[in-house]
Amino acid sequence: MSSSYLFPRRSIIKCKAKMHLLTDSLVGAAVMPLDEALLNEIAETAFRCDRYSTLPYAHQPSVKKAIESQVAAEVVIQYKRIKLRQHNAIVQQLNALL
Repeated sequence: MSSSYLFPRRSIIKCKAKMHLLTDSLVGAAVMPLDEALLNEIAETAFRCDRYSTLPYAHQPSVKKAIESQVAAEVVIQYKRIKLRQHNAIVQQLNALL
């Protein structure tokens, strides 16, 4: 097993976040259809964050998977927050001004 295998992978994180959003029964129509561009932007922002700019090396595959799941969960939280706020009346009024 090569050492690079144990680095959390961005593609896995994005896939986990997307799968969670697509299967989440609580998400509902408020955040669907899935906005791929938004999801990618949130993920890229998370990766640029000081906290995840260099995803930590994991000494065990289970630690790598846990890191990937944690980052994916945070991407999902931010995606839901943004999509749900789009339906806020004040946000819609401000968007209409553009």
